[in-house]
Amino acid sequence: MSLLDKLVSFFKEGSNAASTLDYLHQAFAPLEKFDSNYPDRAVEYVASGNEATLLMELNGKPDGEGSYLLGRPARFLKYFYYDDNKQARQAHIARSHLYADLFGRLTNEQIVRFGKLLHAATKGDGFIHTAPLAPVWFLYLMIDCYVLPERGANLPEDKKHRWTADQLLDLLRSEGVEQPEKVLIQTLFEREGSKVSTTEGNGNDLFRKPEGIFEFLQAHPVELYEMVIAMSEGGQWVFIEKFGKDNAEILNSQPKLVVALCASGTQAGCAKRPKKPQAA
Repeated sequence: MSLLDKLVSFFKEGSNAASTLDYLHQAFAPLEKFDSNYPDRAVEYVASGNEATLLMELNGKPDGEGSYLLGRPARFLKYFYYDDNKQARQAHIARSHLYADLFGRLTNEQIVRFGKLLHAATKGDGFIHTAPLAPVWFLYLMIDCYVLPERGANLPEDKKHRWTADQLLDLLRSEGVEQPEKVLIQTLFEREGSKVSTTEGNGNDLFRKPEGIFEFLQAHPVELYEMVIAMSEGGQWVFIEKFGKDNAEILNSQPKLVVALCASGTQAGCAKRPKKPQAA
């Protein structure tokens, strides 16, 4: 029995199971360096939840090796060179194709397992838990999809960032994450433990990527206030300087927040252009 025949029933109707399986297999093909069965087992884990012992096995591999094989999916940086690692580049291209219609191809449970597998395979190499409330698997998916490049995937612009705020909230709820609205807000802006750079594309514009973020923030003013007030200076800088510059309507609807930021002594809330913080 082929892998497709074995797992096709686990995929959503109309999700194009054949191409989804192919992309999944390509996404984890470099793991064959550890064991020739690992790519098939990775696909089976994501699809059905079987082969969960693979996560523990991967955690036992040498630090950094799995991360290198997959193209370091947890790095909160825009650039990573594949010149000496063609398999990693192909793996990331396959993931980019999956991400283009992730919620159409996979169920929430499968998406969560996909993120957990990325974490286990890379053992947190290069990962910074920038949003402490967010599950690690969730940040892995957000960083891998929206921060790392999509070179070579040849995806049209309208298919690169098709996730929506509602889909992300539903994904968090499916795993029992409490206060998912606050988790999403923190994920979009907080940069705890990470240097905040003025360089475009280093994750500071994460809030621009999913659809419906403006409407989501408008609908949750209390959660937005509570989360931004509690953020590091780096997170507040991203909110005011990067987000606020193009979304004055949101700031105008939050005068209490802007006043509170100024009163707290952080330059992020002041009328003049905020200085770049040294580190979160």
